[in-house]
Amino acid sequence: MQPGSIVILDFGGQYAHLIARRVREFGAYSEIAPPHTSASLLKEAAGIILSGGPQSVYEEGSPQGDPAIFELGIPVLGLCYGHQWLAHALGGKVESGKTKEYGPVDLQVIGGGGTVFDGLPASFPVWMSHGDEVTELPEGFVRTASTDACRHAAMADEARRFYGLQFHVEVTHTRHGEEMLRRFVDLCAAAPWSVEGYAKRVGDQVLAEVGDRKVFMLVSGGVDSTVAFTLLNSVLGPERVQGLLVDTGLMRKDEVRLIEEAFAPLGVQNLRVVDASEEFFAALDGITDPEAKRKAIGDTF
Repeated sequence: MQPGSIVILDFGGQYAHLIARRVREFGAYSEIAPPHTSASLLKEAAGIILSGGPQSVYEEGSPQGDPAIFELGIPVLGLCYGHQWLAHALGGKVESGKTKEYGPVDLQVIGGGGTVFDGLPASFPVWMSHGDEVTELPEGFVRTASTDACRHAAMADEARRFYGLQFHVEVTHTRHGEEMLRRFVDLCAAAPWSVEGYAKRVGDQVLAEVGDRKVFMLVSGGVDSTVAFTLLNSVLGPERVQGLLVDTGLMRKDEVRLIEEAFAPLGVQNLRVVDASEEFFAALDGITDPEAKRKAIGDTF
């Protein structure tokens, strides 16, 4: 882990990458790691965010973090499953909720709500997605928000800078979600992040890995390969990079032409386009099963 990063421990929810992106949008460096990542690897992190997940914290085999992270002295924010695991790991109680909450729910902030809710309205809609709930708070925590169906919708231990939110602050459906997440990020004093800085770090990694060799790369025209190919050209120079785009004849109409036109303003001269459509059509002749088609296409490549 890079020192000063905000680490998102991914407990299996669908929003871990969105959380990481939101954090980077605030100008802080973020990384995603498995939930069981050892506290020894996280000791130089600026903060930890526990993501959501589909399981129950009390079920056998459900993802669990390293409880030693709570001894690191850094801020921790639990979201949804992460909120429940935070309570569970610190001695609170989590049970199946009598009422499941899915979708927009009105949240009532209690007594100002502390750091995360500072300056926000006393009530506003948030996005819920849970069947379990925290029924008893761990020692040192206070309840900071509730809904009609979830008594402990938010909790905080301000002394240790631990916060739990049953709802998802990272989605646009939660009003003031961005503000709440930013308040946590501001607590962390994380290493700065920017697109320019990230590009430089990746460029340095490319130089270290490639050395004095040349690079051959297949280009599809999608975002990932286009960015990678452009970055390689920028870092190594076009004389050390050769790109190849294989026209299978199976792409969308005029897609190959549009890809070439997109590269033209970038001054890319080292991308070769090969029309192999006849070979691919021949390989697919008479095949109707989708899996067999995929295999034939792969074998032809």
